[in-house]
Amino acid sequence: MPPVYLRLAIPSPLRRLFDYLPPEAISPTQLAQLQPGVRCRVSFGRQKEVIGFLIEVANSTDVPADKLKEVESILDDRPFLTAVNLELAQWIANYYCHPLGEVLWGSLPGLLRKGGPVPSSRAWRHVPEGKGLGPGALNRNKSQQAIHQYLLGEGLLTQEQCIALGFKTATLKQLVQKGLIEEISVQQRIKAPGMILREAHQEATEEQLAALAAIKLGKFQAVLLEGATGSGKTEVYLQLIGQALELGKQALVLVPEIGLAPQTLARFRQRFCVPLVELHSNLSEGERVKHWWAAAQGDARIVIGTRLALFTPMAELGVIIVDEEHDASFKQNEGLRYSARDLSLVRGQLEQVPVILGSATPSLETLNNAQSGRFTHLLMRQRAGPAQAPTISLVDMRLEKQQAGLSMTSLDALDACVARGEQALVFINRRGYAPSLLCQDCGWSAQCFRCDMPMTLHLSPHHLHCHHCDAQQQPPRICPGCRSDRLNPLGQGTEKAEEFLTQHFAHAQVFRVDQDSMGRKHSMQELLHQVHSGVPCILVGTQMLAKGHHFPNLTLVVIVDADQGLLSGDFRATLKGISKRLADGGINVGVDALEKMS
Repeated sequence: MPPVYLRLAIPSPLRRLFDYLPPEAISPTQLAQLQPGVRCRVSFGRQKEVIGFLIEVANSTDVPADKLKEVESILDDRPFLTAVNLELAQWIANYYCHPLGEVLWGSLPGLLRKGGPVPSSRAWRHVPEGKGLGPGALNRNKSQQAIHQYLLGEGLLTQEQCIALGFKTATLKQLVQKGLIEEISVQQRIKAPGMILREAHQEATEEQLAALAAIKLGKFQAVLLEGATGSGKTEVYLQLIGQALELGKQALVLVPEIGLAPQTLARFRQRFCVPLVELHSNLSEGERVKHWWAAAQGDARIVIGTRLALFTPMAELGVIIVDEEHDASFKQNEGLRYSARDLSLVRGQLEQVPVILGSATPSLETLNNAQSGRFTHLLMRQRAGPAQAPTISLVDMRLEKQQAGLSMTSLDALDACVARGEQALVFINRRGYAPSLLCQDCGWSAQCFRCDMPMTLHLSPHHLHCHHCDAQQQPPRICPGCRSDRLNPLGQGTEKAEEFLTQHFAHAQVFRVDQDSMGRKHSMQELLHQVHSGVPCILVGTQMLAKGHHFPNLTLVVIVDADQGLLSGDFRATLKGISKRLADGGINVGVDALEKMS
């Protein structure tokens, strides 16, 4: 038998593969069954335990055999990652000039990176006493009877199916206490519920029908779905996913912000009764690996997540949807730097599935591809409901008195909005209390000790924070330059706006929504629940609040210091593009600007 070598991708900065000898205890049969993508535990350099990925079983090596180390153990019977995932990882490594081992390592949940086993799922089944009950034995308790009937027909009920079907854990516990069912752990593939729709699709408009007819499942197609806010892009997504589910396929939906995932998940669960999962960095390690595995096995029929969800292996992927494709949040700027929007197109081509890029204001790159014919360009100009186009008021701040950066016109509009029992949003794209701390005597300003960028002043907790490199320090009590104690915050941040509005509108609730205030798990869901209750309030927030949320009672938006975005150095920040985005908002907009805009 010729010699056999295992060629592995190791998570290291070196852009090459490494050869190892097979484990001594492995049998020839097991060796012949090894597939690319399985995880291997090896020693690498001075590191005693590293998780590598098998790329190839080779019969030759350029390294002398006596120099090769032996693989300590092979962790998987079959690979987690599909052939498409491996091909996508190799494409990423080549295109972004990044080591293949680090690409593969970063595509796995944390527990699997550490060599953990595949997750098991909770499930319930009848014990012999439960099977012996007649079909109507539990008619007095409708919820228990529904679970009993389901188990009689299907034999097994997983936790994901419980969520999809609306069964409560408390009811399952009652049946366990009665000695009728038992809880078990499962790892095998579980059949999804037979029904797909929980509620019927809405009646589609002519533009929605035209869009659905133009998108073909079963082959790669890059589609730009450009539609004004309120034109019904989400309904197109839902009906397209319904078509994919009927064909036995899965759907992957990417959203730009973690805060949008629960809202989107709730909307999709309202429409579909198939298992859905979310994937983003706010999940615990246990939740993430469980959801990841459900998607890989095909149990989860719809996956909704941020950019990291793109790497999730899916057994039967049928369509990829990138909502708000223009959003900068789809770009990863640390470690492996990539664009999830662009990689979704690469994956769609490898999987031979359509990729839908949805936006009211497409990025210039996507718009150019659509206009040049590389992408299918679908336009939806009409609003699906009764909503009317917004009224936009541009406020010249040179002619206005102002308080805390807000014009008197905006304050009057906010006061009237709250008095009517409606909701308003104040958009400030700066976290913290003030973007800089300045000495009034010598002009010294707080600079980051690592990267020399201005440090933002925060009040809760009180500290200086660099939002570029994450460095933090306590604010000085006296100026380091001239020893003066006249250190004053300069500029406007969300904390300062919240403080002022809380004092100015004592009769209204004020909620701040930014990365600092929404750091606690489920805090965004709790806030959305309060807002959706319709209580009159003022929302103060950054881009986290301005992206894709559905607030039915919101009737006014005030954009503070609009010039910050309109006149930035980004080539995308043109007045024409920003004006279009405002016009498509569907609500009244007040813009506090330093200059008149025509």
